[in-house]
Amino acid sequence: SPNTGAPRVAGVGILLAWESPGNVFFVVDLVPGGPAEMCAHIEVDDVLYAVDNNLVRNSDLEDVCALFKGPEGSAVTLELGRRTAQAETRYRITLTRRVTGPETPAAAASTANVHLPLPFQPPPPASASPPSPRVAGLGVLLGRYYSPNEADKGMFWQQIQVIFPGGTAEHSNKLAVGDILLAVNGHPVFNCEPSQVKQLTTGPIGSPVNLQIM
Repeated sequence: SPNTGAPRVAGVGILLAWESPGNVFFVVDLVPGGPAEMCAHIEVDDVLYAVDNNLVRNSDLEDVCALFKGPEGSAVTLELGRRTAQAETRYRITLTRRVTGPETPAAAASTANVHLPLPFQPPPPASASPPSPRVAGLGVLLGRYYSPNEADKGMFWQQIQVIFPGGTAEHSNKLAVGDILLAVNGHPVFNCEPSQVKQLTTGPIGSPVNLQIM
């Protein structure tokens, strides 16, 4: 019989991108049903500063991703920052690693212990208006790809570095790690940052998105 004693390796469902000014990582997407999304505090564009007190600035992406991984059910504490036009507020949050998928109900995907220093503003109370439709992205991690052509010196596109299990890209069976994204819905994405590309590729669940890849 299969060995069921060993705990599965899990994470918290955060997709990161690297930002060259400041050499920091920031959140570009939250995996639906994952611990980060279910805690309802982490937002896209939040800056990641530390994982379990390990500072991540100037780190390699692979090393940062490894910090998130651990036995399913174990805790991981993140230090993040939220930037506004006036200032940045840092906060710490402790999440429970979970493997999300068909075998894991989304409602049970996360427990969270949140430490929010003032002047953090909590989410506004729910209104009586109908909820907005849920949105989704591609389920990929993007990174800069610089053209090797001398004529295109200084220009860059976004290259798929990771395809996350269960996401749109994996289910399509048409995208692969190493593909270079040239345009989204007819909009060229050269010299666009990952956060800008995310806005173009994010939409209501079930809506189409057209990609031009190389």
